[in-house]
Amino acid sequence: MKILFIVSLLFLGILVSCDDQNETVSQEATDIETQEMSFTTEAYSLPKVSPSVQELTSEWGAFEDFEAEVKRLRNPTLAELREESDRLLTRTDSLQKKIPDTLFTKPVEARVRVTFTRAKLLYQEAYRIPPDSAAVQNALKEMFDAASHLITQLNEKIQKDAIDLQRVESEQEEIKKQRRKRDSILQLEIQDNSGG
Repeated sequence: MKILFIVSLLFLGILVSCDDQNETVSQEATDIETQEMSFTTEAYSLPKVSPSVQELTSEWGAFEDFEAEVKRLRNPTLAELREESDRLLTRTDSLQKKIPDTLFTKPVEARVRVTFTRAKLLYQEAYRIPPDSAAVQNALKEMFDAASHLITQLNEKIQKDAIDLQRVESEQEEIKKQRRKRDSILQLEIQDNSGG
């Protein structure tokens, strides 16, 4: 009876051990498949950064790094996305810490905050276990949208600044013309009074 009990325990131990090995192999296969899961970003595009904005953002190194990281998010696998989202989170954190005075406005600041939030959400979705491919795809789309809105806001700010500068210059030129006209009228009145 003892022999039967020992053989039964030994047999049960072997079955459990085999089952654990199968589960481990199955889990490793699932992990590899998950890491190789890829996402399509071809439909997402970023607007072109205007030359004026490029000139100003060259002093804001965090923006150039951020833009490069977003561009690297092209059709990533989950493993690549995890790596990129980690770097992107760091870049967006740097973006919001120091916005140059020449670019600082409330709308730009708000877009930077939204971009940071979207980077955080992308990071969270990329590291979710098990990953939800639809949620990750949506987070990627939202990240591209946030980056697009930030670039658009920067382009609009610089465009508005150029229009404002042109308006100020036009107003100053108009004031100069009026002064010259007033001075010439004053000169004519002086000549009329002295000659008449």
